[in-house]
Amino acid sequence: MDITGNIPRTVTGNGITDRASYSGGVFLNYRYAFRARSSVEVNGGFTTFTQYYQPESGFVQSNVWEATAAYVFRPGAKKPGRLKPFLEGGGGILMFSPVPTGSEGGTTKATQPAILYGGGIEWRKTSFSRFSLRVGYRGLFYREPDFGLISERTNVWTHMAEPFAGIAVHF
Repeated sequence: MDITGNIPRTVTGNGITDRASYSGGVFLNYRYAFRARSSVEVNGGFTTFTQYYQPESGFVQSNVWEATAAYVFRPGAKKPGRLKPFLEGGGGILMFSPVPTGSEGGTTKATQPAILYGGGIEWRKTSFSRFSLRVGYRGLFYREPDFGLISERTNVWTHMAEPFAGIAVHF
């Protein structure tokens, strides 16, 4: 399980600026190694943040659910040592679900495809340890959600940075 910081970029399109609040989140992942340096990983995550639209002064608070899959390359997997770097790339979806009490009326769920990239380092106390600490960075590119409202349609791609830290259990 990892704890994330979620930092969406402010974007402008169609004369509308969308500025989202920063937030924290969590995600779980499962990584399967099929070769010493190659793995596949599936992730599920959750965060919540508010998006503020200008010039209309609209806002939408939404729960954001993430489902992604990635190929993971571990360049130092065969070398001895406690630090193991990794790089990942893949894709998935982001589902934005408006919170009615924190949003303007008339909003609907929005599901957007996402492109994922990232990297990080795992640290194990010993090579036989079942636990490791993991820190890293993930980036997601996706189309800005409009929640079914024309007044919030920027029609542009944006980026969300997800620095993370957590604990991995090895089976």
